[in-house]
Amino acid sequence: MPQALAIDRTVPMDQWSEIQLLSQIQRLTPDALEMVDGMDCTAPTRIEHAREEIRIAVDLLQLRGYPFDFAARQKLKFINWLPTQVDMRMMIRGLLQGEQLEDGMFPGDYRLEIIANSYGQDASAQYKAMGEIIIAQTLRLGTDQREGARTLIDQIPRAIHTGKFEITVPVGRAMWLDLADHLKSFPATNVNLRCTIPQSKGLTVSIKDLIESITGDGQRTDRTDHNAANAATLPAPLASKTPKPRPLPWYLRLLGLT
Repeated sequence: MPQALAIDRTVPMDQWSEIQLLSQIQRLTPDALEMVDGMDCTAPTRIEHAREEIRIAVDLLQLRGYPFDFAARQKLKFINWLPTQVDMRMMIRGLLQGEQLEDGMFPGDYRLEIIANSYGQDASAQYKAMGEIIIAQTLRLGTDQREGARTLIDQIPRAIHTGKFEITVPVGRAMWLDLADHLKSFPATNVNLRCTIPQSKGLTVSIKDLIESITGDGQRTDRTDHNAANAATLPAPLASKTPKPRPLPWYLRLLGLT
């Protein structure tokens, strides 16, 4: 970090230059890392003030995209650091290997983007396969087929407009195995991880290679036939005296869900 320099506190901090913000962090770091020994009653207040000032400066720099190095992130552990692409890939690697995640990494802060890269009939087959994965995941979470279909239908306008489905990050292994199988059949599909923390500005990273590297040998015991299991519990449709056939919606025709 640069040498400390004089700062005009009459100017709001969000108008400071990058050099000024870094200098402020450098100047306050000794106080922020001071250990309380009980001899100085003013120490807790001084430490908390320094940490709060540093938090503000770091947040402003992160919003501007400043690349803090690993040493700074390790030194200032009281900061809520925004994730990097490396952090995001390490989180997915940990999920795939069943390891404990690093502090501050929460799967709920991210979304999985399954992106189609085909046209014509190939695109229809690719979308159908992607939709089947999503329905299978909803069934694994205890949702019946109709709710799974509703989840998929909610995704269709986004998929048609953007060419991708977006889902929560799966914690269990079964969906990762489904995605690995999908990539074998549709290698043009891309899989990205997107951060939803507002300050991250939608930071994304490709995790396709991580998914392609996993294998399902001896790991598929959690992949059950939920279609058969749920079919027995779903109520039979009510009888109608004058049934009227309805035209099949276009989105179901597109996905082959007939």
